[in-house]
Amino acid sequence: MSARTRQRKTWVLIFTASAAVLLAAIGSSAAVSLIAVRDAAYRQTESNLRQFCYATAHLLDRGAEFPDGAALKDFCSSFGREPEFRLTIVAADGTVLADSTADPAHLDNHLNRPEVAAAANGREAAVTRYSDSLDKRMVYYAIPVKGRVLRLAISADYVDIASRRITLMLLAAAACILLATLAVSVFVSSRLTVPLK
Repeated sequence: MSARTRQRKTWVLIFTASAAVLLAAIGSSAAVSLIAVRDAAYRQTESNLRQFCYATAHLLDRGAEFPDGAALKDFCSSFGREPEFRLTIVAADGTVLADSTADPAHLDNHLNRPEVAAAANGREAAVTRYSDSLDKRMVYYAIPVKGRVLRLAISADYVDIASRRITLMLLAAAACILLATLAVSVFVSSRLTVPLK
């Protein structure tokens, strides 16, 4: 075997090994980062919904008595009928008293919803799940308010879109790092084989 052939094989071996290690390291780091970004996006959304819940509860509780009947429905209607963002007021027994996107008369009892059940028992709760009435995944946050449950929800699509944008940025950065490290690997491995000439 000629020196040139040995040099070429050594170079290929070094480059392949270093490239494999780099790919594994960057790939695993990117995967962990993507999961962390998605989790952080959902936690931030839940935190925002919590703040909105208490702000909304404060608006409802400004009068001498908590609104009821038509006044409560009017308040929910003032949020608009945008299905991507939803406000629901539920009685302690699970009966929907008012909703910003649907007629309460056409809605099932909500006590079997985990976030509503928790709030009905005095505990605020955040849940991400599929909504049968809206036919999409939603992020819910519910709090107890004077014997009732105030629940806000936002479409999970918004959260996923935001996390996807950050994901694309991370992937682009990872690709740049990979190309740069591969270029350095090519240079270093070729220099290491020079003494074999």
